[in-house]
Amino acid sequence: HVLPAYMFQPMHDPMQPQDTSITHAFYREYLEELLGIAEGTDPISHPALTDLQQMQANGHAKLQLLGLVMNMLTLRPEVISLCVIHDATWWQRVHETYGVNLSESDSLITAPIANDEQLFDALPDQVYLQMPSQAYVALREGVDLARQLVKNYDN
Repeated sequence: HVLPAYMFQPMHDPMQPQDTSITHAFYREYLEELLGIAEGTDPISHPALTDLQQMQANGHAKLQLLGLVMNMLTLRPEVISLCVIHDATWWQRVHETYGVNLSESDSLITAPIANDEQLFDALPDQVYLQMPSQAYVALREGVDLARQLVKNYDN
C-alpha cells in the first residue's frame, strides 16, 4: 500500500518529542488518511496503530522511508514513505474491528503492482494529472520498492 506524501510538522504547542519523529508522523497519516480517524488525533493509543505495530514487530508489516520530495510550485517539501503489509487478514480486520468502510467509490483505489502495465490499467487515465506531483513520486517510488519487498518476503 502506498500512502500519500505528507507534511512533517509538529502537532503540539509547545512541541513534544514525538513531533520530531517521522515514524510518528506516518502513524498519524496512516490513521487519518486510510482509517478515517479525525485529523489531529494522537495515534499512540489507537488499537489500529497497536495492530500495525504488532505486525511490524512480527515482520508482517514494514515501514520504509522513501525520501523527501519538493513541489516546485509551492516549494513545500514533503516526506514520502511506504508501508507494506504481509497479512492476508489485515484488510478484513480494518473493516470489521475498526469500523473503516472504504470502498473504491471513495478515494481508495486498489491496483495490482506486479508490473507497470497492470498497475496503470487499473488506475484512472492520466492519473498523474489528478494528483499532486509529490504524490505521483510517492506512487512510483513506493510501487518500485513494494515490488522488491514483496519478492523478498515471498522468498
